[in-house]
Amino acid sequence: MGATISQPYQVWVEGRSGSPQRVFEADKTDGVKIRWVAGLELEVCYADAQISTFRNRFVEVDRSGAVTAVRTAEVLLRRVPRLAECPP
Repeated sequence: MGATISQPYQVWVEGRSGSPQRVFEADKTDGVKIRWVAGLELEVCYADAQISTFRNRFVEVDRSGAVTAVRTAEVLLRRVPRLAECPP
């Protein structure tokens, strides 16, 4: 018996501090499209996929200044019938 696995698609977010975090991984898909929707919302759009990793938030703590800053970006999933229907 043999098995084949499709190439996985991954989405990583890297903040100003330079520490990237994987927020999405999927295979058995024709691809994904990503876009910043508004402010700190990242949308991952896909048609059909087997999702193995998903984190709905990316949190970055910046301790470089006098005040510690925490920034949180929300990661949204959007499933569409065909990849071409993902917003530009």
